[in-house]
Amino acid sequence: METSGKRFEQALSAALARLEGALQAERREHGQGRERLQALLAQRSALLERLARHYLPELTPHSAKLQGAGLRESLERIWTRREARRLDLDQALEEGERQRQRSEAELARVTAALEAQVERREALEAELAARLAADADFRARSEAAAAAELELSRNEARQAELDAEVREKLPAYDRDPLFQYLVRRGFGSGSYRSRGLIRRLDRWVARLTRFEQQRRSYDFLRSAPALVAAEIERRQADFEALMDRVEAQRDALEAELGLDGVRAEGDRLGAERDRLTLALSQAAEATAGLRAERAGLDEERCHFYGEALAAVKGALGQTGSAELAERARTTPDPRDDALVIELEGAARAAADLEAEVAADLRQLSGLETRAAELESLLQR
Repeated sequence: METSGKRFEQALSAALARLEGALQAERREHGQGRERLQALLAQRSALLERLARHYLPELTPHSAKLQGAGLRESLERIWTRREARRLDLDQALEEGERQRQRSEAELARVTAALEAQVERREALEAELAARLAADADFRARSEAAAAAELELSRNEARQAELDAEVREKLPAYDRDPLFQYLVRRGFGSGSYRSRGLIRRLDRWVARLTRFEQQRRSYDFLRSAPALVAAEIERRQADFEALMDRVEAQRDALEAELGLDGVRAEGDRLGAERDRLTLALSQAAEATAGLRAERAGLDEERCHFYGEALAAVKGALGQTGSAELAERARTTPDPRDDALVIELEGAARAAADLEAEVAADLRQLSGLETRAAELESLLQR
């Protein structure tokens, strides 16, 4: 019994293996059939579009009336929408041109006013410079401020040099233990109180380290930066006070001449000119876009033509082969006859292949059912 059962199981396994091989082959064949069917359908779609382009080479009221009654209203609506858009664009372009002319005239006016304002400002600035140059008190204050600024710059340069010298030399004094010993004891200062042997030893160390000479350098490095900084602060205050008086005198004369108002008006006119220039540039870009769309309405890439072509193609796709052939015979151009013949061949081939694919699918489904049944038997 065990041997018989084992043989039965082996037979089932072999049958299942053969069935799975058949399933794989059937799946490949079914997939290839679907690919061929998709290619035929794509070919039919391309032929329908070529036929639609033949019947609708362009979108005009006349071409719309040539179509069948079921399609005519749709094409007429598309054509009407295109003409309405054309009218909207024409009106927008006309209004844009009028606005451009107004803006350019306003820009010319503002530019002329700005140029006049610049001339007025330059004349007042020349008068300001002449009157200040003739004022002895102003000249003296300006010269004093310039001299103070020069001296301040020298002090700042000296401070930078001194800071570099301190960073370079002071650490050596801080690291010298004998020198720091004498500094901490206050040697050489009024606070030094040692007597006897300690005093003699400290003097010996001082001679050994040349303490007096080193102490003078050390004290200079520690105190000079603060002194120079204080001097710079004083000279900075003096310079600022001098400049305040110079600028106050200049400001008073500028106010007397009305320069502030002239400059403010110049700034306002400059900003207005910039605004108008930018607006004209943006309007030019917008107009270019409108012109491009307007020109595109008469081209095949126009989306209105695309809509119409899709409508014609859809109607042709729903029309039977016999009706398409009859319609083609009524036209003098033989090209539509050839396209209809190609369409009929593609349609027949697609129908035949679709039937084959359906049959393959049924066969595939049957094989999958048998395989599932065998697998179920093997699992018992």
